Amino acid sequence: MNQQGMGPIARAAAAERMRETDAAARVRAEYEESPEYRIGCELLDGLTQELGISAEQAAALLASGARPESMDVLSRKAAATLIELEREGKLQRPAGEYLQDSAFQKLLLELPAAAAVRVYDAEHGAAAAAGQPADPDAEAAVLEKLRARRALPTPLRSAAPASAQEDFANMTSEEFERFKQRYFSR
Repeated sequence: MNQQGMGPIARAAAAERMRETDAAARVRAEYEESPEYRIGCELLDGLTQELGISAEQAAALLASGARPESMDVLSRKAAATLIELEREGKLQRPAGEYLQDSAFQKLLLELPAAAAVRVYDAEHGAAAAAGQPADPDAEAAVLEKLRARRALPTPLRSAAPASAQEDFANMTSEEFERFKQRYFSR
């Protein structure tokens, strides 16, 4: 029924209901636009993706103040990576076989899961090609080489050319005084 067919009391009641609905919609929109709401949603989304849990479980974690232990988070990340690699067909054996081997578990403590898989497969592939069992010290040698590469010094100067313009924001007071003397002595 349209408002013209309603009596004055019915029109007033309908208008009041519309104002209540509009007010509720405005409050809801304002709440959903608030930074607190957005940050909360980002926290929940991050926990669900990082830990592989449902939104309700993530909300319960946040509400209870309990935090998963770091090894639990690392284990879940490694398992998620192994499952993804298995789904993509990039594993040479089932994911369970990797996880049962203590050598692979040690690699997981030192390297990200994808890199640990590559190192583990390379060690066992080279050992199988040579007809020998995998050398337990091979992992230590590979890890030592990786640590040595990380310890190499990096060049202080970048390869990018320097700008010809003066950088006043990063100048010291003395450098600025020298610049003023050069510039105004012309």
